[in-house]
Amino acid sequence: MDTPRRFVVLSQPRTGSTLLCSLLNSHPGVRALVEPINPRGHAHHMKPVQGSRCLLPEIMVQNNLPRALRILFAAEAPPTQWILSKKTATAAAGFKIMAHQIQALKSEQVFWDYLVQEKIPVVLCFRYNILMQYVSDLITQATRQAACWDGNVRTAKVTVNVAGLEGEFKRIITEKTYLIEKCEQLNLERRRIKYEDFKDD
Repeated sequence: MDTPRRFVVLSQPRTGSTLLCSLLNSHPGVRALVEPINPRGHAHHMKPVQGSRCLLPEIMVQNNLPRALRILFAAEAPPTQWILSKKTATAAAGFKIMAHQIQALKSEQVFWDYLVQEKIPVVLCFRYNILMQYVSDLITQATRQAACWDGNVRTAKVTVNVAGLEGEFKRIITEKTYLIEKCEQLNLERRRIKYEDFKDD
């Protein structure tokens, strides 16, 4: 099988990157995995549920990242015991990864070095309106709270840490700057996608 074109989607939460991967996956020859490199101890949603096969083995991600990347970029689908996707990639193979997931790697520099050495093009996926991204992120965090759900019925029991609001906004800006500056410093081939929340007709 011919080597597919490789790519990485670099993004932040609530920027439309999952939707972008879904659109890419609608092409029969393209495989765009959603966050397969996801250090599990970094946030609550990174702890795999029982029977989940959405993540690469943690030991490989942290101790042999180049091998993990080679598997993700291969034309054949990754082993199904690791990634629950049997789709091959005759045209293109890639995945999405968040800024905080890259920074959580023990071998963060190895990740960037691999992109440079292998000449992997990147897609920067950002939200045009940072304020709307901020609000969307806060809503997502709030609705993940256990007290916000009563069975399958959403309630109004949400707590917001007001003291942390400024820090959350700074985090969004810092992560966005981190991704842009890394790509510029390393001179990576890149495309930038920003979508608007509101657009005049």
